[in-house]
Amino acid sequence: MIHNSVHFNDVDHHRLQSNSEVTTKGDYSYIIYADPKGSKKHQVRLVAHHKRIGTLQKEYRSGLPRLISSIEQEIINFENVRMKYSSEITSSPYFEGKKVKTIGVLRDYYNNFSSELYSLPDTLAQEAILELLTVMKKCWLDIAYKYLNNPEDVILFNSWNLDNSYRQSLSDRFNLRGSDYGFEEISTFGGGSSFDNSLRHKLHRRYENIIDMPLFRQYAHDPEIIELNKKIFNLEIF
Repeated sequence: MIHNSVHFNDVDHHRLQSNSEVTTKGDYSYIIYADPKGSKKHQVRLVAHHKRIGTLQKEYRSGLPRLISSIEQEIINFENVRMKYSSEITSSPYFEGKKVKTIGVLRDYYNNFSSELYSLPDTLAQEAILELLTVMKKCWLDIAYKYLNNPEDVILFNSWNLDNSYRQSLSDRFNLRGSDYGFEEISTFGGGSSFDNSLRHKLHRRYENIIDMPLFRQYAHDPEIIELNKKIFNLEIF
């Protein structure tokens, strides 16, 4: 069973393929090191600004090498990357000699789309917004069909969030030790969340605030999207 793992959040797959280095698209790199005890006391969390990596290596020179050398598993997260490109990514030099498992994470389209809209910068041009939402839709469809064909290779976010037994089954499936440590906390990784604790109970009803927005209907009121959400999540909103 895997005990020590490292998580790289929102990795730029283009840079990973070109120079075989794990990097992030934002200003921050997020890495979690957890020791086998897995308790809050022994969990080590390193949130490092990429420009300060050199400084951090000096600050943690006594403990960081030991932690890195003890890592048994890497969890690398790519956002808005189509599943059909996964083989190109995993064939990069970085993964040479490593056992790789590609897993899709799927949230119902309506709430996923709503979160995307909430998180977009106000300064982003309309053309860029449409391009991003189009890519997101294609990525969602890729993972949705992967789930229908190979459900063991996809994690359903809605079920993960609502069902403790489902979370435990995932731990068993991927040879991990299950724990709900930090489950009630809203993570700050990747720039945090577009909702706060006061809205946590509306996590699965975020679409209600924008269901009448023209942009939402342009991308969500689609026969294919409607059918897949009904089939996978038993969710109908139109």
